[in-house]
Formats: sequence, C-alpha cells, structure tokens
Amino acid sequence: MTMNTFLSILLSISFLYMSSIYTFEHTSPQRILITGGAGFLGSHLCDRCIQEGHFVICADNLSTGRLENIEHLLNHPNFVFLYHDVCDPFDAALVVDQIYNMACPASPPHYQKSAD
Repeated sequence: MTMNTFLSILLSISFLYMSSIYTFEHTSPQRILITGGAGFLGSHLCDRCIQEGHFVICADNLSTGRLENIEHLLNHPNFVFLYHDVCDPFDAALVVDQIYNMACPASPPHYQKSAD
C-alpha cells in the first residue's frame, strides 16, 4: 500500500467518523476554528466546511502544514488564515461555534523535536 493510498483511506475514515457525529448541516452558517488547518487532513476539512457555507478560521503555525494546502482558499470571503501556534493562548475576542483540533505533528521526526 502506498503512502497516498493510506492517507486517502485515513481521510475517508476521518470524514466518515466526523460525519457520524456532526452532519455539517445547520440552518445558519457556523464560525468554525480548525487548528492545524494547513495540514493534509485539516486543509480538506477547511474545504468541506467552506463548501457547506460556513465561515472558517484556519489556525496553523506551518511547522508541518503547508500554505500550499490552503492557498486556493486565501481569497475566499468565508476563510481566514491565522498564523498561530496552538501552544499559545488564543485571543479571548475569538468567538466560534465549533473547534476542530487537527494540530498534531504526525511523524516521529516532527513530534520528537525539542520544544525550544
């Protein structure tokens, strides 16, 4: 099994699980914070939420995520990119309806780095 096949399967399972706990269907648009939104899974979740008509705030420090993953959303009126490390507190003025935490260095070389 190739890495792309594995990641595609993982993404499908993740969306199926999220769809089972949340249908993405609301009568009004939601303000959604997606941490790690520039990563592989987070960027696809950003796409899905935008497609469903929600306002998305994508927070990422780009330590493992890539700006290229969300580049097509940067000029979308319902999308905001916030360069932010989730280890630091968010501004108390940030009001959202939902939070999806996708911020996680997923490979040993990344999560075993020193936090200095």
